[in-house]
Amino acid sequence: VRYLYAGTDFADRPADDEVFAVLNKLDVELRRITGGPVFRVTAAQARERSVRPDRRAVELEELTPYYRGILCTTLVLEKRFGGWGRSGKKALREVDDHQQMVRRYMKALEETVRLKRQET
Repeated sequence: VRYLYAGTDFADRPADDEVFAVLNKLDVELRRITGGPVFRVTAAQARERSVRPDRRAVELEELTPYYRGILCTTLVLEKRFGGWGRSGKKALREVDDHQQMVRRYMKALEETVRLKRQET
């Protein structure tokens, strides 16, 4: 593991740009140091071991209700923060950013599930 983001809570996630920047940097460093990726892990191998052995891997099919739940939570928070006046504006921006991220994740997940079904 070359990069692991540990947020302060469930909503604390790295932005897409940050993740891609880290991946691009890793790819360049790995190529320069070794000529290519040091290791590759198949889906089967990933199921057998984890960087967090105390936690079971989330199955692809479990992610859809997970993200729906997150989105519903943010919708409720958005309504609550709307009544806070000025102090709620920053919170509303954070909620909006999080909603956009979750919607991107859900779209990518739907596409991944669709492709997985086509393979079988």
